[in-house]
Amino acid sequence: MKTIKFFLTLIALLTSQYLAQASDLINFPKSESAMIGVYIKDLRTNKILASQNSYKLFTPASVTKSVTTAGAILSLNPNFRFRTNIYLIGDTSIYNDTIKCNIVVKASGDPTIESRYFSNRMGLTDSIANTINKLGVKHILGEIVIDESNVDVANTSSTWMVEDMAWDYGTQLAAFNYKDNCIDVNILDADQNQLYDLTIDNQLSIGDTDSIVAIRGVNSNTLKLSGTVKNNKQNKNKSILFSAPSPQNIFKADLISSLSQLGITISHAINETKKDSRLIHSHISPKRDEILRSLMVRSDNLFAEGMLNAITLKGNRTDSLISLIKSKGINVNTITLYDGSGLSRTDRISPIFLGKLYEYMVKSNFSKQYVATFPIVGREGTVKRLLTGTDLAGKLRLKSGSMGGVQCYGGYKIDDNGEPTHAVVIMINHYNCKSAYIRKAIERLLLKIF
Repeated sequence: MKTIKFFLTLIALLTSQYLAQASDLINFPKSESAMIGVYIKDLRTNKILASQNSYKLFTPASVTKSVTTAGAILSLNPNFRFRTNIYLIGDTSIYNDTIKCNIVVKASGDPTIESRYFSNRMGLTDSIANTINKLGVKHILGEIVIDESNVDVANTSSTWMVEDMAWDYGTQLAAFNYKDNCIDVNILDADQNQLYDLTIDNQLSIGDTDSIVAIRGVNSNTLKLSGTVKNNKQNKNKSILFSAPSPQNIFKADLISSLSQLGITISHAINETKKDSRLIHSHISPKRDEILRSLMVRSDNLFAEGMLNAITLKGNRTDSLISLIKSKGINVNTITLYDGSGLSRTDRISPIFLGKLYEYMVKSNFSKQYVATFPIVGREGTVKRLLTGTDLAGKLRLKSGSMGGVQCYGGYKIDDNGEPTHAVVIMINHYNCKSAYIRKAIERLLLKIF
């Protein structure tokens, strides 16, 4: 009996020593100042292969999207789609070629309408205009109305940094979203100082480098550009996407243009007591998993916030997401969320939480759908360059997350059949060296373990 106890104690000591020293495999310049979290578990044997600071809280950045995606898969039907209906409301009778009513869009919170990432679903305003034209209408005595009454959009961007919110990745979710809520700005066009309702204060100067600073305050219609830009052929006609303060106004302008091309006028004036309603078009979004796959591979913040909003129609979205996960028996003491995308610097998640979530999802009935949303390392998305040219390229599916001083990965090691074999979480915060050194150190760790 003493001999058995001795060997068990020896095994425990050796295991704990290995786990404690696992982080030594992540070596990079000035690593002593960084916080390193690791949790890697073999899902077939239940053995933890590496663990370091697994219960500590880290800024997760876009790895947060893997939590939002799990919540969407757990709560939304696989056939879930956003539906945006467009009506004629007023006196829907046509007198000669004139109709006295408004064009009313019932917003659904769909973040994908006219998105450049779903080009096969574009042409909304043309579809509306063609339907109206087929009715024989040439004059509309009314206006375009966006009805947001059915959508309660959570203010999950309240903790985002103002420096992020001017750029295309910092677009805020609205009840009605259009063209990724972005607007093209030609940075060298001095005459382009007003686009829709966006005023552009362009103070860029010509320099040796492209170093652009963009600021648009919360609820502001003014985009301030400063810094330097190269005056070369590449930049001469270069447009940069910035967040639009009102995607509604872009949609209205596009619809008026589509109507005009068919010879249809709209007066923006109505004095009609009748409230007849005629459905003229339904815009259907891609299915749940198409949206989730797109947002995970490209790390799309707007799509992530849209799917978070779809999970719970009212109340605190992040609290509802965490409560949903807690209901599955997962300890949520080491997660705090303020958004669904990870753009908030105040989000905090532990490696153990992510590892347990990933393990639960694999053991659930949703394993195939969930794992398929993660980009394949060395092949696609934000992990396309990770582990390229190594034996692990194509053997992991990981969601990355990065911002200043933050580099994180979470997901799975997969076998030759694409089945998940290991839960993998690596989180590094507060590093003070080039991010390339961090990625190389993480690659070394993964290659040594696997």
